[in-house]
Amino acid sequence: MRVSADKSKFFQESVEFLGFTVSKEGIKTCPDKVKDILDFAVPKSLRALRSFLGLAGYYRRFVKDYAAITKPLTKYLRGENGNIGANQSRKIEITLDEEALNAFGKVKKILASEDVLLLYPDYKQPFDLTTDASSHAIGAVLSQNGRPITMISRTLSSTEEIYATNERELLAIVRALQKLRNYLYGVKHLNIYTDHQPLTFALSDKNPNAKMKRWRAFVEEYSPRFHYKPGKENFVADALSRQHINALNHEVDTESMATNSELSLTQAIPTVKNPINCFQTQIILEEGAKLPVSTSILFRTRVRHQISFSNLQDLLKAMKQCVNPNVVNGLLCELHTLALIKNELATSFPGVKFRHTTKQVIDVFNKEDQREILQIEHNRAHRSCRENEQQVLENYYFPDLRKMLKEIVSNCKICHEAKYQRHPPKPEIGLTPIPSYPGEILHVDIYSTDKTHFLTTIDKFSKFAIVFPIKSRAIVDIKEPIYELLNFYKNTKVLVCDNERSLNSETIKAILKNHFGVTIYTTPPAHSTTNGQVERFHSTLTEIARCQRLETCISDTTELILLATAKYNRTIHSVTNRKPIDIIHAMPDELVNEIKNRLVCTQQNDLKRHNIKRQTRQYKPGEKVFVKTNKRIGNKFTKLYTEKIVQSDLGTYVLIDGRKVHKINLKH
Repeated sequence: MRVSADKSKFFQESVEFLGFTVSKEGIKTCPDKVKDILDFAVPKSLRALRSFLGLAGYYRRFVKDYAAITKPLTKYLRGENGNIGANQSRKIEITLDEEALNAFGKVKKILASEDVLLLYPDYKQPFDLTTDASSHAIGAVLSQNGRPITMISRTLSSTEEIYATNERELLAIVRALQKLRNYLYGVKHLNIYTDHQPLTFALSDKNPNAKMKRWRAFVEEYSPRFHYKPGKENFVADALSRQHINALNHEVDTESMATNSELSLTQAIPTVKNPINCFQTQIILEEGAKLPVSTSILFRTRVRHQISFSNLQDLLKAMKQCVNPNVVNGLLCELHTLALIKNELATSFPGVKFRHTTKQVIDVFNKEDQREILQIEHNRAHRSCRENEQQVLENYYFPDLRKMLKEIVSNCKICHEAKYQRHPPKPEIGLTPIPSYPGEILHVDIYSTDKTHFLTTIDKFSKFAIVFPIKSRAIVDIKEPIYELLNFYKNTKVLVCDNERSLNSETIKAILKNHFGVTIYTTPPAHSTTNGQVERFHSTLTEIARCQRLETCISDTTELILLATAKYNRTIHSVTNRKPIDIIHAMPDELVNEIKNRLVCTQQNDLKRHNIKRQTRQYKPGEKVFVKTNKRIGNKFTKLYTEKIVQSDLGTYVLIDGRKVHKINLKH
């Protein structure tokens, strides 16, 4: 570490450091900094108030109940003013009410006092923490031998204000210990003084409140001793938390306070893009000596006032007849006119909401003209309701514009057939049959990679997989693997496959039905998850094969896939908790029942988890729907959906043109 000689002073009784005067007696405020606060003028703008609170807040540890004292000032920083940036805050004028002026002067007075002195902590002596809570704030004083070390306070949030009394009192203790942790953690003797005697029950084991139990556990880390101190003796912490309440007991003009507190919230009249036609109360201002006020009623619910004025007094007099305090009032005027009247509006109409606009469009009253305008706009590019509405509002207005647009868009056949479905429906996942023994239900598919094809099968019961290399997808090349598969599983009842042409050919169906008595179940088009058992196996097979290629450097694809299949069958499956090969070759009866129970439990848990936010829509026979088109047909400009008629509802599927279609592929 290097020390600058120019900045160093030796043999001094006190030094100034970071705005504080440090001496052997303790820490005091720096006189030069305090002088800046004392010379601070009464804030007239939002920026000036923020500057004063920032400067005074640096010394808040010296001020008893700083949060409660400054609450009449900080209320001007809430609401809309809280979102105003630094550059704009200088333009927002404020007028402090009597309570705020008193708080402004009190902060100055306390900081100017010579009695403001904080001691250094002596860790050989016990610490005294005195806390109190009111309905608006909490406060605490850390002291030794009756002299303060530091003071903290803050106002309560809207949620904390509705806490019960014992909860607020305990909250004051918890927040004080959190804030003063660097002073108190690890001290041998800590005394906590409170004026709330029932707090002893809140800290007992009999209290069922879970929140207070958590707070009690936190407090017990400091091993404190609690002492009851009546409010008349607990004057320091009581003052910290009740300063705001006591200030309200004086005779104050509450109506003027309410008016002044609203000034800063309403002076900033935002400018919006919507035309004046959208507002229920429309006020159009024009400078001139024409008819002072002209009122017309539009669309039964809109009132338009056209005001001509020559001076500010006449304008305010006319506006008192037009302003509706129950709704947002639209103002159509030039920006220089708005700058002229905005302060007067805030004073004359406290609490009334205004929105400024510079746009006025054509009112369309004829229903046929309205529909024609919307239809032309929608057909222009077939965009969404919101985009069409913004485009129409550039030139026209009528009240039911949004409602009519939704009807036009929802009934547009071109939109249904050509546009993506951004939020497709999520029907409930349906139950599938649970097999009772190995080989009862088999899932079959064709897996292709590196121009090599394999007939892949997986047993739904044991999860045992068999992979057959095949030359092509042709019927002649898959017949022999099918025979081998059904000879391995001697009692297969159902074979599940997707819409692969060779697997759904009449030749394969005849072999399965006539020679083995197997029923083939074909999944609906464009819904491969129905055959998810084998699709998921393909993903696992690819991962294992990829790892094996990197580890063993096997280049032959067939050898790699067969090796990956063997390793898969010798790995414990997450559903059965068994190796598939063990279930196939060594399967006592008790193991069969165990695995079946696991399959049932897994299915129930999956359905419960996935169907929480899913809902299956029921379709009526004869209802029109739009069915997703096969991606392999056409190109990027081919329509995505085709209009069809529902024949019957089959739960998670519907019957259309004699074929099953999963509901996830429908748009209505």
